[in-house]
Amino acid sequence: MKNKNIKSFAIKLLCVRILMWGILSFERIWVRLLPFSLVLSLFCSLSWLGLFGVLGYWFHLLLLGILFVCAGASLFFLIRFRFPTMREVDHRLERINDLKHQPLTIQTDHLCYENNEDFSAVIWREHQRRMAKQLYHLKTGFISLNSAAYDPLALRTLCILLFVCAFSFSFGSRGGRLADAFDFRPIVDEKFMRIDAWITPPVYTGVAPIYLTKDEKTQLEIPEGSNIVVRVANSAGVTVHAKSVENGQRISFSKKNEKTALNDPIAHFETHLEHSMDLFVSSRHKKQQWHLQMIKDTSPTIRWLEKPGRILTGSLESRYEVDDDYGVTKAFVEIEPFFPQNKNAPSLYKAPEIKLLLPRSGKGKMRTVQDVSAHPWAGSQVKITLIAEDGAGQKGRSKTFIMILPQRVFSNPVARSVSELRRLLALDASMKERVLDMLSALLVHPEKGLQNAAHFLVLQSAWTRLFFAQTEEDLHSMVDYLWQIALGIENNQFESVQKKLKQAQAALRDALRYGAPEAEIERLIADFRQTMDEHIHALAEKTQDNQVSKNFKNSKTRNLSESTLQEKLNLIEEMAKTGSSLAAEQLLSEVEQMLDHLHVQKGNQNEGEKKQSAQMKEKMDQLGDLMRRQQEILNETHRLEMEQKRGENIPEQQKKSLKKRQAELRSELSTLKKELAEQGFETGNALKKAEEKMNSAENALDHGNHQASIQNQSDALEALRQGAQNVLQKMHETLKKMGNDKNSHSDPKDPLGRPLSSKTDEGQEDEVVPQESDQMRTRQILDEIRKRLGKEHISEEEKNYLEKLLHFH
Repeated sequence: MKNKNIKSFAIKLLCVRILMWGILSFERIWVRLLPFSLVLSLFCSLSWLGLFGVLGYWFHLLLLGILFVCAGASLFFLIRFRFPTMREVDHRLERINDLKHQPLTIQTDHLCYENNEDFSAVIWREHQRRMAKQLYHLKTGFISLNSAAYDPLALRTLCILLFVCAFSFSFGSRGGRLADAFDFRPIVDEKFMRIDAWITPPVYTGVAPIYLTKDEKTQLEIPEGSNIVVRVANSAGVTVHAKSVENGQRISFSKKNEKTALNDPIAHFETHLEHSMDLFVSSRHKKQQWHLQMIKDTSPTIRWLEKPGRILTGSLESRYEVDDDYGVTKAFVEIEPFFPQNKNAPSLYKAPEIKLLLPRSGKGKMRTVQDVSAHPWAGSQVKITLIAEDGAGQKGRSKTFIMILPQRVFSNPVARSVSELRRLLALDASMKERVLDMLSALLVHPEKGLQNAAHFLVLQSAWTRLFFAQTEEDLHSMVDYLWQIALGIENNQFESVQKKLKQAQAALRDALRYGAPEAEIERLIADFRQTMDEHIHALAEKTQDNQVSKNFKNSKTRNLSESTLQEKLNLIEEMAKTGSSLAAEQLLSEVEQMLDHLHVQKGNQNEGEKKQSAQMKEKMDQLGDLMRRQQEILNETHRLEMEQKRGENIPEQQKKSLKKRQAELRSELSTLKKELAEQGFETGNALKKAEEKMNSAENALDHGNHQASIQNQSDALEALRQGAQNVLQKMHETLKKMGNDKNSHSDPKDPLGRPLSSKTDEGQEDEVVPQESDQMRTRQILDEIRKRLGKEHISEEEKNYLEKLLHFH
């Protein structure tokens, strides 16, 4: 029990000593921190009173420097600071508790020569026990700062009073902040400051500008590429910055300063949205933040609805579908060569450029028809791809198809040969010598192929011009000249009329799409009517069958075709007047499609006749394909011969491949010859001769005699052409015989391929023609709006609304 009391007394005495040690330490450090505290309170008071915002830059910097120097100097008093010792703690406790004979000090003192059995040691322990009785009720007393001794003028009182007043003042509208001491921007009176912040999305998105205010939600979804503008009037003291949400990097703003007539500074801060960001606009005492979430702009897509192909007019037809989040702004056809190209003599002409029509909304299904038959690449094998581009420059590609570019079909064999020579020269300038040889071949026996002396003279002129052509410009001119010769020999005006019709269609479509005046649309529709009539006349005259021409020119047939098309044109004009430009444009597309597929019917055919006609067409297509492939082999052989003359090494694999292709071509010709004979089409000796020449060319290739192979291939190509002419003549005779055997009372058809019967008038067309009641209703609504606008007593708001309805397209 006695030991427990001694332990409890020791713990209590230790706690009293620790507390007194803390009091002494605070009293000592407070005295040395008093100057620093006064400087700190003065700093806070000046900040809260807004003095740093009023001062100019240099005075601000000077005052802040003085305060920092004073604060740093006041900290030097801490150098002499030391913590109290335990003896000092005991003396302070003895003095406060008025203890005599130093009872605390005695508790820790020891005898110099202490011996527990010595009588003096016993007396000493008894003395400690008696002194310890005075320590049961020790007091530590209060902290004694003794500030007056160090501040006799009581400056601390003024500092405290100023501190309290400044703290209260800081809550007012003119109060300052502690951060003002480190903000060197001037304080701007909000009465004279104006901040306008807005976001302008890209034009192609169709999104209206977004204005940023402090009252609206601070999280916004913004399209990619938007322009962010912050305009600050009286901009001194305003900071605009942003940081990326993804990586936290600071986003730079371009700043432009300007001044108004009143010399008020105006600052424009501008940047582009490329990442999601946090936008900050701050002054000394206010800060506004917006979170701008970027909407990613996806790439456009374009796909084929069906394979590209040639329509009856000879043009290239493309049906496709485009899609994009904001609409496609541009689309075109990319055409790349798939034919062999000579690196030393590239093509004289670039690929044809075809721009695709787009829906008004920038997304949807469309159809584009482009005449490329006059381009030098026509008739060549190419790769064709659709490419769509949006407003941001992003591109989307479709699947690539390989096809033969549609070319003009010449009925005259000489014109067809000249057109082929033009294509060879345009694709490979090194074929000049070959083209000269072929032109010479046409001029050797003019009485066999040329119809008159004029044709002989122009071909002789072409040979001379080509012989002296040296530069690329001369060859360009020569290619164009050959095309004019082919057209002159063909002597057909149908192409020019067809081109004029396409131009009239494009002009009328653009006028409807872009809202041309009513008088301009009427003029374009009148031009379109006239051009359409010329087109139908030229189409009828193009037919070589007299009976067909008679049927086509029959008044009943002509009136039906004109009435149907004129009805659609009248509807287009009426829709344009009533503001239904979109429906008018769709109806114009239907008319264009009808005209693209316009052809002259040769009467009704039964199933057997249709099947026989299809077989004839298939055999002619096969013959045409054989001629094309033989021409390609000939060109390749000629190129190998030129390389051999230059001393270049020709890979053995390339020779074997050429021989294999020649052998496959001969085998296919043999099969085709047998099928034609089975169907009753006698080809004479032409195809037999072509087969023999192919065999000879194959043997020459096997022995490496390229010169002999070229001669045999040329003879085979000529024999193929002669054989094709014989087959074509036999087919014409068969078709004419089929036409004469038909019943003269069979129902005729109009140029659109529809039977001329009472059923036609009942409306069996696929196109949807707007009802007359819809047109009348539209006109009645527009008349009622005009009457309402003519009244005097209507509000301005209603007037604006009615005007928008009247001019809505």
